Amino acid sequence: MAECPYMKEHGTCPVAGCPACKASEVSDRAKLKAEKAKADGNEAFKAEDYRTALRHYSLAVNLVPTSHVYRSNRSAAYSALGQYKEALTDAQKTTEIDPSWPKGYSRAALAFRGLRFFHLAAEAYEKAIAHGEDTEKNKTGAAECQKLAGESGFGRDDEVRTLAEQQDAENQSKMLEAGCCLM
Repeated sequence: MAECPYMKEHGTCPVAGCPACKASEVSDRAKLKAEKAKADGNEAFKAEDYRTALRHYSLAVNLVPTSHVYRSNRSAAYSALGQYKEALTDAQKTTEIDPSWPKGYSRAALAFRGLRFFHLAAEAYEKAIAHGEDTEKNKTGAAECQKLAGESGFGRDDEVRTLAEQQDAENQSKMLEAGCCLM
């Protein structure tokens, strides 16, 4: 079911019992389960059991897909496992859900760095700093990525183009797997 356009634009819906709003509501029970899954994920992450952390964070995301925190945590677990494409997808969704939350940008920076897109990583670190996460880790990360970007022989536009081409190839592959025809 589609998301209520009025709710999306204004934050509230004047229609009592709007079916689109009802479909997007998350039950209190789901929220409690998601918080438990997040806590379990945090424990596993601290113990460096990243696969278990990923499983718990994925459960939290499935229960409350609109939570930027759960997606951010899952992004960190993906990065810890070296699954940078997945980490980037979650980090970008995190910043889409809450553009003011700095951790989403630092998660994106880590994923971009793992993918060796150093210009984009440096930009993401700078966004994290600009949004309030002015940590030494982000400052150092930005400086290191700027240096690596200069040494890489690739420009920012090359990184953006490569990322788009990779996404197009993945989308085509998914379509083929689903039995869709490609033109």
